[in-house]
Amino acid sequence: MTAEQTAAELTTRDVFQQVDRRLTLIEEDLRSLDEKLDDKIGGLRSDMTAGFARADTQIGGLRSEMYAQFGALRTELGARLDSHLKWTLGTMISLTGLTLTVFGLIVVFLKL
Repeated sequence: MTAEQTAAELTTRDVFQQVDRRLTLIEEDLRSLDEKLDDKIGGLRSDMTAGFARADTQIGGLRSEMYAQFGALRTELGARLDSHLKWTLGTMISLTGLTLTVFGLIVVFLKL
């Protein structure tokens, strides 16, 4: 098709050639966009994988820290409970001994 041809001189074949050329350009553009989209999706997947790996590492670190803190709290609580239990048992034994002594003295004084 030359520049001098007017719309009346265009044949059906010329019109089909123009449509074919435009469709070919559209197909090429779509293929290019498809490739770009695949690249972007691949990059996004790798970024997400790296982000999830970092999050897993951080969560693992937090878990380790939390387990260490819980272990320290258990140890401290166990030591305090052990100390309080010993003190409470000692007090109960002392009070029992005192009570028996007082009852023994009362019995002795009542016999006199």
